[in-house]
Amino acid sequence: MNSKMKKCFRRVHHMMVEENHKGSIPLNLTGHLAVVITEEKERKAKEVLFGTMNSRKRRAEDELEDERPSKRSCMDSRNREVRKTRKILKARKRSVHKKELQSVGSLVCYEKYPTCPVIIKKAKKEFKEKYCEFKKLGEGGFGSVMAGIRRSDSKPVAIKHIPKGLVRYMLVKRQGYKYKAVTEAALMAQAAGLLYDGSVANHSVIGLLDLYQLRTEILIVMERPLKSMDMRNFNILREGRIPEHEVKSIFKQLVDAAVLMHENGIFHRDIKAENVLVYLDQGNLSVKIIDFGCGDIIKNEPYTWFSGTVNFAPPESLLQRQYYAEPTTVWQIGALLRNLYAEKTFKTRKYMEGPNPPFDCLSHECNDFMNQCLTISPKQRPQLVELQRHPWLMGNSILKKCLKVWL
Repeated sequence: MNSKMKKCFRRVHHMMVEENHKGSIPLNLTGHLAVVITEEKERKAKEVLFGTMNSRKRRAEDELEDERPSKRSCMDSRNREVRKTRKILKARKRSVHKKELQSVGSLVCYEKYPTCPVIIKKAKKEFKEKYCEFKKLGEGGFGSVMAGIRRSDSKPVAIKHIPKGLVRYMLVKRQGYKYKAVTEAALMAQAAGLLYDGSVANHSVIGLLDLYQLRTEILIVMERPLKSMDMRNFNILREGRIPEHEVKSIFKQLVDAAVLMHENGIFHRDIKAENVLVYLDQGNLSVKIIDFGCGDIIKNEPYTWFSGTVNFAPPESLLQRQYYAEPTTVWQIGALLRNLYAEKTFKTRKYMEGPNPPFDCLSHECNDFMNQCLTISPKQRPQLVELQRHPWLMGNSILKKCLKVWL
């Protein structure tokens, strides 16, 4: 009996005496004990098996050595040198591979930082053992999103299935190394401030838990707050009558999250009701930004093609075929706010044609916030930090009840 088995037996005996198990072995220790005993048996079996094989091999080699001529022995010595060289090369290859894995492994973010944008797991069996899917949350051209739980602690999760042909990749550089990463996962992680050192933590971005690269699809496993829904369904649940003070709370968090995303160098590019989760956190409304499938890193030069919801595209992308990150985010925040109260779905082209009267059911500060976000000229639009200081988000506006709010 080796030290590992002795230690396990001592632990079982201690628990039986101290915790009064009355002769029964705790279930977790039973499993552990079984594993230890199985490992011990396998080790002994290997010793017997390989010991027998090695002894036979040595005897056969000794017999052959006695019968070999001198010329054959020279050839065998050369063969042994060749085999030895091959073993050395294989060992070096394994060493290099191990170093590569270790360098990639330095990017693993453990449980308290739920993101792993570069290390990709490939075993479907491992996914099924760790997670359970039970209903569909949504579907689109990108694939589908399923609701599920993590089996170990019943944590609610959302699992995004993306066909291999629709997956985008990007190079992620860290600590002098470059890695190929799934773009959406890497952007999500960095938007939350979890990928690069010196980034700002952003708790209003959905957390990334796992990433699986299977034969035909990519699985992105994300957190799913309890009792959460996107803003579109939240508006429907409230029958189109969301009080202004609740809308202000949501948009204050949304603007703060957008500021942090841009500080971390990430451009979401598709801010809309379907991509903003609303949920109750200790009795207060909280938000999480989801779906970075249309996102990109922030660049100094203008973007020349638009990826996102066309109805929320900024005017400059339609007129000049180029746009910048921050003015676009500001425009989309204003478009989302107006879309909550307009009778028809917001469309940039229709808004540019006008007229766009203020909403009588909203306070003057709220209308002013909306109009500033929806300034046609991108150079005259406020910056995100200026939106944070807007009187509507900073002060207590006079609330007016809106009789009907249309999505």
